[in-house]
Amino acid sequence: MFKNIGRIGIEMYLLFQHHTTLEILRNVSTDIDLFTITGTGWHFVKFLGPAVAVVGPDTRSERNPHQVMAGPTYQGLFPKVAMLPPSVQHCIWMVPVPLIYPRLEQAEQLANTMATGKKAVTGTFNALSRVTSGVAGIVGAKGVVGEGFNSVKKAVGKSGLMSGILSPFGEIDILDELRDQWTHESKDLERTYLVRTLQGISHNKSMRMTFFSGDVNCCGAGLVHDPSHPSDHKTMYQIISSSVVNAPPSGYVLRMLHNNKPLYIPANGHRSTNSPSDTKEDMMEIFTQDVNGQPREMRRLMGRRNYVACVAYDPEIVSGSFGATVGGGSGMGMGGGKLSLAVDFMVQGEGVYGVPMKYGPVIIPSLEYGRLGPRYGYELQSPSLGTARESRRAFSSSPVRMRDHHFDTLKFVQRLKDEGFTEEQAVAMMKVLSDVIEESPAPFYSIQNLTRTMVLREDQDRTTYTQKVDFAKLRSELLSADSTETSATRTSHERLTNELQKLNSRLRDEVERTKASVRLDLNLEKGRIREEAGMQEMKVKETETRIEQESAGLRERLESVKFQSVQWLL
Repeated sequence: MFKNIGRIGIEMYLLFQHHTTLEILRNVSTDIDLFTITGTGWHFVKFLGPAVAVVGPDTRSERNPHQVMAGPTYQGLFPKVAMLPPSVQHCIWMVPVPLIYPRLEQAEQLANTMATGKKAVTGTFNALSRVTSGVAGIVGAKGVVGEGFNSVKKAVGKSGLMSGILSPFGEIDILDELRDQWTHESKDLERTYLVRTLQGISHNKSMRMTFFSGDVNCCGAGLVHDPSHPSDHKTMYQIISSSVVNAPPSGYVLRMLHNNKPLYIPANGHRSTNSPSDTKEDMMEIFTQDVNGQPREMRRLMGRRNYVACVAYDPEIVSGSFGATVGGGSGMGMGGGKLSLAVDFMVQGEGVYGVPMKYGPVIIPSLEYGRLGPRYGYELQSPSLGTARESRRAFSSSPVRMRDHHFDTLKFVQRLKDEGFTEEQAVAMMKVLSDVIEESPAPFYSIQNLTRTMVLREDQDRTTYTQKVDFAKLRSELLSADSTETSATRTSHERLTNELQKLNSRLRDEVERTKASVRLDLNLEKGRIREEAGMQEMKVKETETRIEQESAGLRERLESVKFQSVQWLL
Protein backbone atom coordinates (compact mmCIF):
# COMPACT_ATOMS: atom_id res chain seq x y z
CA MET A 1 0.00 0.00 0.00
CA PHE A 2 2.77 2.44 0.94
CA LYS A 3 4.66 1.66 -2.27
CA ASN A 4 1.57 2.58 -4.27
CA ILE A 5 1.15 5.77 -2.24
CA GLY A 6 4.79 6.67 -2.96
CA ARG A 7 4.39 5.87 -6.64
CA ILE A 8 1.31 8.08 -6.91
CA GLY A 9 3.10 10.84 -4.99
CA ILE A 10 6.04 10.76 -7.41
CA GLU A 11 3.69 10.88 -10.39
CA MET A 12 1.81 13.87 -8.96
CA TYR A 13 5.10 15.62 -8.08
CA LEU A 14 6.41 15.22 -11.62
CA LEU A 15 3.10 16.30 -13.11
CA PHE A 16 2.43 19.42 -11.02
CA GLN A 17 5.99 20.54 -10.17
CA HIS A 18 7.83 19.67 -13.39
CA HIS A 19 4.90 19.35 -15.84
CA THR A 20 6.05 15.97 -17.09
CA THR A 21 5.42 12.26 -16.61
CA LEU A 22 7.51 9.13 -16.14
CA GLU A 23 6.82 7.99 -19.71
CA ILE A 24 8.07 11.28 -21.15
CA LEU A 25 11.21 11.28 -18.98
CA ARG A 26 12.12 7.70 -19.87
CA ASN A 27 11.92 8.53 -23.57
CA VAL A 28 14.18 11.61 -23.26
CA SER A 29 17.91 11.00 -23.69
CA THR A 30 19.11 14.36 -22.25
CA ASP A 31 19.31 15.48 -18.63
CA ILE A 32 18.48 19.15 -19.16
CA ASP A 33 15.34 18.99 -17.02
CA LEU A 34 15.37 15.87 -14.82
CA PHE A 35 17.61 12.84 -14.85
CA THR A 36 17.86 9.52 -13.09
CA ILE A 37 21.02 7.60 -12.28
CA THR A 38 19.88 4.26 -10.88
CA GLY A 39 16.34 4.28 -12.29
CA THR A 40 14.98 5.20 -8.85
CA GLY A 41 14.62 8.88 -8.07
CA TRP A 42 14.76 12.00 -10.25
CA HIS A 43 17.38 14.72 -9.74
CA PHE A 44 18.02 18.09 -11.35
CA VAL A 45 20.80 20.65 -11.87
CA LYS A 46 19.58 24.19 -12.67
CA PHE A 47 21.33 27.52 -13.17
CA LEU A 48 20.38 30.89 -11.67
CA GLY A 49 22.57 32.84 -14.04
CA PRO A 50 26.15 31.95 -14.94
CA ALA A 51 27.48 32.15 -11.37
CA VAL A 52 24.92 30.18 -9.31
CA ALA A 53 23.94 26.53 -9.79
CA VAL A 54 21.20 24.68 -7.91
CA VAL A 55 21.45 20.92 -7.37
CA GLY A 56 18.29 19.08 -6.34
CA PRO A 57 19.02 15.47 -5.33
CA ASP A 58 16.11 13.12 -4.73
CA THR A 59 16.63 12.15 -1.08
CA ARG A 60 13.35 10.25 -0.68
CA SER A 61 13.10 7.60 -3.37
CA GLU A 62 16.08 5.55 -2.14
CA ARG A 63 15.76 6.37 1.56
CA ASN A 64 15.60 3.55 4.09
CA PRO A 65 16.45 3.27 7.81
CA HIS A 66 20.17 3.05 6.98
CA GLN A 67 20.72 5.38 4.02
CA VAL A 68 19.44 8.51 2.28
CA MET A 69 20.76 7.82 -1.21
CA ALA A 70 22.47 4.80 -2.72
CA GLY A 71 26.17 4.75 -3.53
CA PRO A 72 25.75 4.76 -7.34
CA THR A 73 23.59 7.87 -7.02
CA TYR A 74 26.44 9.77 -5.37
CA GLN A 75 28.87 8.47 -7.99
CA GLY A 76 26.58 9.88 -10.66
CA LEU A 77 25.85 13.23 -8.96
CA PHE A 78 29.38 14.22 -7.96
CA PRO A 79 30.81 14.18 -11.54
CA LYS A 80 27.95 16.41 -12.71
CA VAL A 81 28.86 18.93 -9.99
CA ALA A 82 32.57 18.60 -10.73
CA MET A 83 31.86 19.27 -14.43
CA LEU A 84 29.89 22.50 -13.83
CA PRO A 85 31.08 25.46 -15.93
CA PRO A 86 34.02 27.38 -14.46
CA SER A 87 31.83 30.49 -14.23
CA VAL A 88 29.86 28.90 -11.37
CA GLN A 89 30.92 30.39 -8.03
CA HIS A 90 28.11 29.12 -5.77
CA CYS A 91 26.54 25.66 -5.77
CA ILE A 92 23.30 25.49 -3.76
CA TRP A 93 22.14 22.03 -2.67
CA MET A 94 18.38 21.75 -2.13
CA VAL A 95 18.32 19.10 0.60
CA PRO A 96 14.98 18.75 2.48
CA VAL A 97 16.52 17.73 5.81
CA PRO A 98 19.45 19.92 7.05
CA LEU A 99 22.92 18.40 7.13
CA ILE A 100 24.17 20.92 9.72
CA TYR A 101 21.90 20.91 12.75
CA PRO A 102 22.24 20.63 16.54
CA ARG A 103 21.94 17.19 18.09
CA LEU A 104 19.09 15.95 20.27
CA GLU A 105 21.02 13.22 22.03
CA GLN A 106 19.10 13.58 25.31
CA ALA A 107 15.76 13.43 23.52
CA GLU A 108 16.91 10.41 21.52
CA GLN A 109 18.06 8.60 24.66
CA LEU A 110 14.74 9.40 26.33
CA ALA A 111 12.81 8.24 23.25
CA ASN A 112 14.81 4.98 23.10
CA THR A 113 14.13 4.41 26.80
CA MET A 114 10.43 5.08 26.25
CA ALA A 115 10.37 2.73 23.26
CA THR A 116 12.05 -0.03 25.29
CA GLY A 117 9.65 0.55 28.20
CA LYS A 118 6.68 0.60 25.81
CA LYS A 119 7.68 -2.79 24.38
CA ALA A 120 8.06 -4.25 27.87
CA VAL A 121 4.74 -2.82 29.12
CA THR A 122 2.94 -3.84 25.93
CA GLY A 123 4.31 -7.38 26.11
CA THR A 124 3.35 -7.73 29.79
CA PHE A 125 -0.11 -6.26 29.14
CA ASN A 126 -0.74 -8.62 26.21
CA ALA A 127 0.46 -11.64 28.24
CA LEU A 128 -1.81 -10.63 31.14
CA SER A 129 -4.67 -10.19 28.68
CA ARG A 130 -4.18 -13.70 27.24
CA VAL A 131 -3.91 -15.32 30.69
CA THR A 132 -6.96 -13.47 32.03
CA SER A 133 -9.01 -14.20 28.93
CA GLY A 134 -8.06 -17.90 29.17
CA VAL A 135 -9.18 -18.06 32.80
CA ALA A 136 -12.34 -16.08 32.01
CA GLY A 137 -13.16 -18.44 29.15
CA ILE A 138 -13.70 -21.22 31.69
CA VAL A 139 -16.54 -19.34 33.36
CA GLY A 140 -17.90 -17.95 30.07
CA ALA A 141 -16.77 -14.33 30.52
CA LYS A 142 -13.99 -14.23 27.91
CA GLY A 143 -15.76 -11.65 25.71
CA VAL A 144 -16.38 -9.26 28.60
CA VAL A 145 -12.74 -9.46 29.81
CA GLY A 146 -11.36 -9.04 26.28
CA GLU A 147 -13.54 -5.99 25.70
CA GLY A 148 -12.30 -4.49 28.97
CA PHE A 149 -8.65 -4.91 27.96
CA ASN A 150 -9.36 -3.37 24.54
CA SER A 151 -10.98 -0.39 26.23
CA VAL A 152 -7.86 0.10 28.34
CA LYS A 153 -5.69 -0.07 25.20
CA LYS A 154 -7.80 2.58 23.47
CA ALA A 155 -7.78 4.84 26.52
CA VAL A 156 -4.02 4.64 27.03
CA GLY A 157 -2.67 3.92 23.51
CA LYS A 158 -2.05 5.98 20.39
CA SER A 159 -5.62 7.30 20.27
CA GLY A 160 -5.85 8.06 24.00
CA LEU A 161 -3.44 9.40 26.60
CA MET A 162 -0.39 8.61 24.41
CA SER A 163 -1.80 10.27 21.27
CA GLY A 164 0.67 13.16 21.53
CA ILE A 165 3.64 10.79 21.90
CA LEU A 166 2.86 7.84 19.65
CA SER A 167 2.54 8.00 15.88
CA PRO A 168 -0.49 6.53 14.09
CA PHE A 169 1.52 3.30 13.78
CA GLY A 170 2.10 3.00 17.52
CA GLU A 171 5.79 4.06 17.48
CA ILE A 172 7.41 6.91 19.43
CA ASP A 173 6.78 9.93 17.20
CA ILE A 174 9.93 11.93 17.97
CA LEU A 175 12.11 8.82 17.55
CA ASP A 176 10.88 8.43 13.98
CA GLU A 177 11.69 12.09 13.27
CA LEU A 178 15.18 11.73 14.74
CA ARG A 179 15.91 8.69 12.56
CA ASP A 180 15.01 10.81 9.53
CA GLN A 181 17.73 13.38 10.32
CA TRP A 182 21.13 13.47 8.60
CA THR A 183 22.67 13.87 12.06
CA HIS A 184 21.30 10.52 13.28
CA GLU A 185 23.93 7.86 13.89
CA SER A 186 22.46 5.65 11.16
CA LYS A 187 23.33 8.34 8.54
CA ASP A 188 26.65 9.39 10.13
CA LEU A 189 29.04 7.79 7.63
CA GLU A 190 26.95 8.89 4.65
CA ARG A 191 26.80 12.48 5.92
CA THR A 192 30.57 12.58 6.43
CA TYR A 193 31.11 11.14 2.95
CA LEU A 194 28.87 13.81 1.40
CA VAL A 195 30.49 16.72 3.30
CA ARG A 196 34.08 15.59 2.67
CA THR A 197 33.49 14.89 -1.02
CA LEU A 198 31.88 18.29 -1.54
CA GLN A 199 34.82 19.91 0.24
CA GLY A 200 37.15 18.22 -2.27
CA ILE A 201 35.07 19.39 -5.23
CA SER A 202 34.94 22.90 -3.73
CA HIS A 203 38.73 22.88 -3.42
CA ASN A 204 39.23 21.72 -7.00
CA LYS A 205 36.59 23.98 -8.55
CA SER A 206 36.98 27.04 -6.24
CA MET A 207 33.21 26.90 -5.75
CA ARG A 208 31.30 27.66 -2.54
CA MET A 209 28.91 24.91 -1.38
CA THR A 210 25.69 25.89 0.44
CA PHE A 211 22.76 23.81 1.69
CA PHE A 212 19.16 25.04 1.71
CA SER A 213 16.90 22.87 3.88
CA GLY A 214 13.78 22.78 6.02
CA ASP A 215 11.63 20.00 7.51
CA VAL A 216 12.54 20.81 11.15
CA ASN A 217 9.79 23.43 11.71
CA CYS A 218 12.20 26.18 12.76
CA CYS A 219 14.66 28.49 11.04
CA GLY A 220 18.34 29.21 11.46
CA ALA A 221 21.75 29.23 9.82
CA GLY A 222 24.82 27.11 10.43
CA LEU A 223 28.14 26.29 8.85
CA VAL A 224 31.05 23.87 8.85
CA HIS A 225 34.45 25.54 8.73
CA ASP A 226 38.11 25.22 9.55
CA PRO A 227 38.77 27.55 12.53
CA SER A 228 42.41 27.97 11.49
CA HIS A 229 41.52 28.83 7.85
CA PRO A 230 38.22 30.72 7.79
CA SER A 231 36.32 31.02 4.51
CA ASP A 232 38.40 28.38 2.73
CA HIS A 233 36.99 25.48 0.73
CA LYS A 234 36.02 23.59 3.90
CA THR A 235 33.53 26.34 4.82
CA MET A 236 29.98 25.40 3.79
CA TYR A 237 26.83 27.19 4.90
CA GLN A 238 23.47 25.70 5.94
CA ILE A 239 20.28 27.76 5.58
CA ILE A 240 17.20 26.36 7.35
CA SER A 241 13.73 27.71 6.60
CA SER A 242 10.77 26.52 8.66
CA SER A 243 7.58 25.13 7.22
CA VAL A 244 4.62 27.43 6.55
CA VAL A 245 2.09 24.80 7.65
CA ASN A 246 3.44 22.66 10.48
CA ALA A 247 3.49 23.99 14.02
CA PRO A 248 6.93 24.96 15.40
CA PRO A 249 8.67 22.74 17.98
CA SER A 250 8.04 23.31 21.65
CA GLY A 251 10.20 25.62 23.74
CA TYR A 252 11.64 22.62 25.60
CA VAL A 253 12.89 21.06 22.35
CA LEU A 254 14.36 24.39 21.20
CA ARG A 255 16.15 24.74 24.52
CA MET A 256 17.68 21.28 24.11
CA LEU A 257 18.81 22.28 20.61
CA HIS A 258 20.62 25.32 22.04
CA ASN A 259 23.44 23.32 23.58
CA ASN A 260 27.10 24.32 23.50
CA LYS A 261 28.54 20.91 22.76
CA PRO A 262 31.40 21.25 20.24
CA LEU A 263 30.81 19.26 17.06
CA TYR A 264 33.39 18.23 14.45
CA ILE A 265 33.25 16.45 11.10
CA PRO A 266 35.52 13.37 11.17
CA ALA A 267 37.69 12.11 8.35
CA ASN A 268 35.97 10.30 5.52
CA GLY A 269 35.12 6.71 6.46
CA HIS A 270 35.12 7.39 10.22
CA ARG A 271 32.21 7.76 12.60
CA SER A 272 31.65 10.99 14.50
CA THR A 273 33.29 11.07 17.93
CA ASN A 274 33.34 14.90 18.13
CA SER A 275 37.11 14.79 18.47
CA PRO A 276 38.72 18.03 17.19
CA SER A 277 39.39 17.93 13.45
CA ASP A 278 39.95 20.38 10.61
CA THR A 279 36.20 20.95 10.17
CA LYS A 280 34.07 22.35 12.99
CA GLU A 281 30.29 22.55 13.01
CA ASP A 282 28.56 25.66 14.42
CA MET A 283 25.18 27.38 14.42
CA MET A 284 25.11 31.15 13.89
CA GLU A 285 23.52 33.45 16.49
CA ILE A 286 21.38 35.72 14.32
CA PHE A 287 18.14 35.91 16.31
CA THR A 288 19.26 38.28 19.07
CA GLN A 289 15.78 39.70 19.66
CA ASP A 290 12.22 38.51 19.23
CA VAL A 291 9.73 39.91 16.75
CA ASN A 292 8.33 42.16 19.51
CA GLY A 293 11.76 43.64 20.23
CA GLN A 294 12.46 41.71 23.42
CA PRO A 295 15.94 40.17 23.76
CA ARG A 296 16.12 36.42 23.21
CA GLU A 297 18.09 33.90 25.18
CA MET A 298 17.99 31.27 22.40
CA ARG A 299 19.64 33.05 19.47
CA ARG A 300 20.45 30.21 17.06
CA LEU A 301 17.02 28.89 16.10
CA MET A 302 13.66 30.66 15.79
CA GLY A 303 10.47 28.66 16.30
CA ARG A 304 8.26 30.75 14.03
CA ARG A 305 7.04 30.38 10.48
CA ASN A 306 9.23 32.17 7.97
CA TYR A 307 10.71 32.21 4.52
CA VAL A 308 14.12 33.26 3.22
CA ALA A 309 15.09 35.69 0.46
CA CYS A 310 18.42 35.04 -1.25
CA VAL A 311 20.18 37.61 -3.45
CA ALA A 312 23.47 37.33 -5.36
CA TYR A 313 25.50 40.55 -5.44
CA ASP A 314 29.00 41.86 -6.08
CA PRO A 315 30.50 43.17 -2.80
CA GLU A 316 32.76 45.58 -4.68
CA ILE A 317 29.82 47.55 -6.12
CA VAL A 318 27.66 47.51 -2.99
CA SER A 319 28.30 50.10 -0.28
CA GLY A 320 27.41 49.91 3.39
CA SER A 321 23.64 49.76 2.90
CA PHE A 322 22.46 46.80 0.89
CA GLY A 323 21.25 47.76 -2.56
CA ALA A 324 23.08 51.11 -2.88
CA THR A 325 25.82 51.01 -5.49
CA VAL A 326 28.85 53.15 -6.06
CA GLY A 327 29.50 54.11 -9.66
CA GLY A 328 32.50 53.29 -11.74
CA GLY A 329 34.16 55.46 -14.28
CA SER A 330 31.12 55.52 -16.58
CA GLY A 331 28.54 55.77 -13.86
CA MET A 332 27.82 52.04 -13.77
CA GLY A 333 28.99 49.70 -11.03
CA MET A 334 31.84 47.57 -12.32
CA GLY A 335 32.94 45.21 -9.59
CA GLY A 336 35.48 42.43 -9.57
CA GLY A 337 32.94 39.78 -10.58
CA LYS A 338 33.17 37.76 -7.36
CA LEU A 339 29.60 37.26 -6.19
CA SER A 340 28.38 36.75 -2.65
CA LEU A 341 24.98 35.54 -1.48
CA ALA A 342 22.91 37.55 1.00
CA VAL A 343 20.20 35.55 2.78
CA ASP A 344 17.47 37.31 4.80
CA PHE A 345 15.03 35.53 7.13
CA MET A 346 11.50 36.94 6.97
CA VAL A 347 9.86 35.78 10.21
CA GLN A 348 6.16 35.95 10.99
CA GLY A 349 5.28 38.75 13.41
CA GLU A 350 2.92 38.79 16.37
CA GLY A 351 -0.72 37.96 15.68
CA VAL A 352 -2.33 36.48 12.61
CA TYR A 353 -1.66 39.49 10.39
CA GLY A 354 1.54 40.70 12.04
CA VAL A 355 4.17 42.42 9.91
CA PRO A 356 7.08 40.05 9.16
CA MET A 357 10.40 40.94 10.75
CA LYS A 358 13.67 40.63 8.85
CA TYR A 359 16.73 38.94 10.37
CA GLY A 360 20.07 39.01 8.67
CA PRO A 361 21.49 39.15 6.16
CA VAL A 362 23.65 36.05 6.37
CA ILE A 363 26.49 36.71 3.93
CA ILE A 364 27.85 33.71 2.02
CA PRO A 365 31.07 34.88 0.34
CA SER A 366 32.56 33.40 -2.77
CA LEU A 367 35.67 31.26 -2.51
CA GLU A 368 38.37 33.91 -2.64
CA TYR A 369 41.47 31.96 -3.53
CA GLY A 370 42.02 29.66 -6.44
CA ARG A 371 39.73 31.28 -9.00
CA LEU A 372 42.69 31.21 -11.42
CA GLY A 373 44.07 27.97 -10.03
CA PRO A 374 46.50 26.61 -12.62
CA ARG A 375 47.36 23.67 -10.41
CA TYR A 376 43.89 22.29 -11.04
CA GLY A 377 43.90 23.05 -14.75
CA TYR A 378 41.10 25.60 -14.97
CA GLU A 379 41.15 28.82 -16.93
CA LEU A 380 38.49 30.69 -14.98
CA GLN A 381 36.89 34.03 -15.69
CA SER A 382 35.17 36.13 -13.06
CA PRO A 383 31.59 36.68 -14.27
CA SER A 384 29.65 39.76 -13.25
CA LEU A 385 25.92 39.95 -12.68
CA GLY A 386 25.22 40.69 -16.33
CA THR A 387 27.76 38.32 -17.90
CA ALA A 388 26.53 35.07 -19.35
CA ARG A 389 29.64 33.95 -21.23
CA GLU A 390 31.00 30.66 -19.96
CA SER A 391 34.66 29.83 -19.70
CA ARG A 392 36.06 26.58 -20.94
CA ARG A 393 38.43 24.19 -19.23
CA ALA A 394 41.96 24.74 -20.45
CA PHE A 395 43.40 21.24 -20.22
CA SER A 396 46.32 20.72 -22.56
CA SER A 397 47.88 17.42 -23.50
CA SER A 398 51.28 19.04 -24.22
CA PRO A 399 53.46 19.57 -21.16
CA VAL A 400 54.46 23.02 -20.05
CA ARG A 401 58.00 23.91 -21.14
CA MET A 402 60.31 23.52 -18.20
CA ARG A 403 62.97 26.07 -17.32
CA ASP A 404 66.20 25.40 -19.26
CA HIS A 405 69.37 24.63 -17.32
CA HIS A 406 72.04 27.21 -18.22
CA PHE A 407 75.64 25.97 -17.87
CA ASP A 408 78.16 28.68 -16.87
CA THR A 409 81.22 27.36 -18.73
CA LEU A 410 83.60 30.15 -17.69
CA LYS A 411 82.83 29.68 -14.02
CA PHE A 412 83.25 25.91 -14.35
CA VAL A 413 86.70 26.28 -16.08
CA GLN A 414 87.86 28.75 -13.44
CA ARG A 415 86.74 26.36 -10.69
CA LEU A 416 88.73 23.51 -12.21
CA LYS A 417 91.84 25.70 -12.59
CA ASP A 418 91.55 26.68 -8.92
CA GLU A 419 91.51 23.00 -8.05
CA GLY A 420 94.83 22.43 -9.83
CA PHE A 421 93.80 21.44 -13.35
CA THR A 422 95.54 22.98 -16.33
CA GLU A 423 93.63 25.23 -18.66
CA GLU A 424 93.58 22.59 -21.45
CA GLN A 425 92.25 19.94 -19.04
CA ALA A 426 89.62 22.30 -17.64
CA VAL A 427 88.42 23.30 -21.13
CA ALA A 428 88.23 19.65 -22.25
CA MET A 429 86.21 18.65 -19.20
CA MET A 430 83.93 21.65 -19.71
CA LYS A 431 83.27 20.63 -23.36
CA VAL A 432 82.49 17.04 -22.40
CA LEU A 433 80.11 18.11 -19.65
CA SER A 434 78.49 20.68 -21.96
CA ASP A 435 77.85 17.95 -24.54
CA VAL A 436 76.26 15.78 -21.86
CA ILE A 437 74.00 18.60 -20.74
CA GLU A 438 73.08 20.23 -24.05
CA GLU A 439 74.63 19.02 -27.29
CA SER A 440 75.24 15.35 -26.65
CA PRO A 441 75.67 13.07 -29.71
CA ALA A 442 72.60 11.23 -28.38
CA PRO A 443 70.29 14.18 -27.82
CA PHE A 444 67.49 12.06 -26.49
CA TYR A 445 69.65 11.26 -23.48
CA SER A 446 70.90 14.77 -22.75
CA ILE A 447 69.93 16.36 -19.46
CA GLN A 448 68.46 19.35 -21.30
CA ASN A 449 66.16 17.20 -23.42
CA LEU A 450 65.26 15.02 -20.47
CA THR A 451 64.16 18.05 -18.45
CA ARG A 452 62.19 19.36 -21.41
CA THR A 453 60.24 16.10 -21.67
CA MET A 454 59.43 15.90 -17.97
CA VAL A 455 56.17 17.14 -16.41
CA LEU A 456 55.46 18.87 -13.14
CA ARG A 457 53.66 17.07 -10.35
CA GLU A 458 50.88 19.68 -10.62
CA ASP A 459 50.43 18.84 -14.31
CA GLN A 460 50.34 15.15 -13.52
CA ASP A 461 47.81 15.71 -10.73
CA ARG A 462 45.76 17.92 -13.04
CA THR A 463 45.72 15.31 -15.80
CA THR A 464 44.91 12.55 -13.32
CA TYR A 465 42.05 14.58 -11.87
CA THR A 466 40.73 15.35 -15.37
CA GLN A 467 40.83 11.69 -16.31
CA LYS A 468 39.07 10.73 -13.09
CA VAL A 469 36.34 13.31 -13.73
CA ASP A 470 35.99 12.24 -17.36
CA PHE A 471 35.83 8.56 -16.40
CA ALA A 472 33.30 9.38 -13.66
CA LYS A 473 31.22 11.32 -16.16
CA LEU A 474 31.48 8.46 -18.65
CA ARG A 475 30.48 6.00 -15.96
CA SER A 476 27.53 8.23 -15.03
CA GLU A 477 26.46 8.44 -18.67
CA LEU A 478 26.81 4.68 -19.06
CA LEU A 479 24.79 4.09 -15.90
CA SER A 480 22.17 6.56 -17.08
CA ALA A 481 22.04 4.94 -20.53
CA ASP A 482 21.92 1.51 -18.94
CA SER A 483 19.12 2.56 -16.60
CA THR A 484 17.26 4.15 -19.53
CA GLU A 485 17.66 1.03 -21.66
CA THR A 486 16.73 -1.14 -18.69
CA SER A 487 13.64 0.97 -18.05
CA ALA A 488 12.68 0.84 -21.72
CA THR A 489 13.25 -2.92 -21.82
CA ARG A 490 11.29 -3.36 -18.61
CA THR A 491 8.48 -1.22 -20.01
CA SER A 492 8.43 -3.23 -23.26
CA HIS A 493 8.53 -6.47 -21.31
CA GLU A 494 5.66 -5.33 -19.12
CA ARG A 495 3.70 -4.25 -22.19
CA LEU A 496 4.28 -7.60 -23.90
CA THR A 497 3.40 -9.41 -20.69
CA ASN A 498 0.16 -7.46 -20.43
CA GLU A 499 -0.66 -8.15 -24.07
CA LEU A 500 0.07 -11.86 -23.61
CA GLN A 501 -2.12 -11.89 -20.52
CA LYS A 502 -4.89 -10.17 -22.47
CA LEU A 503 -4.51 -12.66 -25.36
CA ASN A 504 -4.48 -15.53 -22.89
CA SER A 505 -7.61 -14.17 -21.27
CA ARG A 506 -9.31 -13.73 -24.64
CA LEU A 507 -8.29 -17.24 -25.70
CA ARG A 508 -9.57 -18.64 -22.43
CA ASP A 509 -12.87 -16.83 -22.93
CA GLU A 510 -13.16 -18.11 -26.50
CA VAL A 511 -12.45 -21.66 -25.38
CA GLU A 512 -15.00 -21.41 -22.60
CA ARG A 513 -17.55 -19.93 -24.99
CA THR A 514 -16.91 -22.67 -27.56
CA LYS A 515 -17.19 -25.37 -24.91
CA ALA A 516 -20.48 -23.89 -23.72
CA SER A 517 -21.80 -23.73 -27.29
CA VAL A 518 -20.79 -27.34 -28.02
CA ARG A 519 -22.27 -28.46 -24.70
CA LEU A 520 -25.52 -26.69 -25.55
CA ASP A 521 -25.61 -28.24 -29.04
CA LEU A 522 -24.95 -31.70 -27.58
CA ASN A 523 -27.73 -31.27 -25.06
CA LEU A 524 -30.13 -30.13 -27.78
CA GLU A 525 -29.15 -33.07 -29.99
CA LYS A 526 -29.61 -35.48 -27.11
CA GLY A 527 -33.08 -34.07 -26.51
CA ARG A 528 -33.99 -34.38 -30.19
CA ILE A 529 -32.70 -37.97 -30.29
CA ARG A 530 -34.66 -38.81 -27.15
CA GLU A 531 -37.81 -37.33 -28.70
CA GLU A 532 -37.30 -39.31 -31.93
CA ALA A 533 -36.64 -42.50 -29.94
CA GLY A 534 -39.87 -41.90 -28.01
CA MET A 535 -41.81 -41.39 -31.22
CA GLN A 536 -40.33 -44.57 -32.74
CA GLU A 537 -41.18 -46.49 -29.57
CA MET A 538 -44.75 -45.22 -29.73
CA LYS A 539 -45.01 -46.26 -33.40
CA VAL A 540 -43.61 -49.71 -32.53
CA LYS A 541 -46.18 -50.04 -29.76
CA GLU A 542 -48.98 -48.99 -32.11
CA THR A 543 -47.78 -51.53 -34.66
CA GLU A 544 -47.67 -54.26 -32.02
CA THR A 545 -51.18 -53.29 -30.93
CA ARG A 546 -52.51 -53.53 -34.52
CA ILE A 547 -50.75 -56.88 -34.98
CA GLU A 548 -52.33 -58.20 -31.81
CA GLN A 549 -55.74 -56.93 -32.93
CA GLU A 550 -55.31 -58.54 -36.35
CA SER A 551 -54.17 -61.80 -34.72
CA ALA A 552 -57.19 -61.78 -32.40
CA GLY A 553 -59.52 -61.23 -35.40
CA LEU A 554 -57.89 -64.10 -37.29
CA ARG A 555 -58.24 -66.39 -34.27
CA GLU A 556 -61.89 -65.50 -33.96
CA ARG A 557 -62.46 -66.21 -37.64
CA LEU A 558 -60.57 -69.52 -37.40
CA GLU A 559 -62.62 -70.51 -34.42
CA SER A 560 -65.80 -69.59 -36.32
CA VAL A 561 -64.75 -71.56 -39.39
CA LYS A 562 -63.76 -74.48 -37.21
CA PHE A 563 -67.12 -74.40 -35.47
CA GLN A 564 -69.00 -74.20 -38.77
CA SER A 565 -66.92 -77.12 -40.16
CA VAL A 566 -67.78 -79.26 -37.14
CA GLN A 567 -71.44 -78.42 -37.51
CA TRP A 568 -71.40 -79.31 -41.17
CA LEU A 569 -69.69 -82.65 -40.53
CA LEU A 570 -72.18 -83.57 -37.90
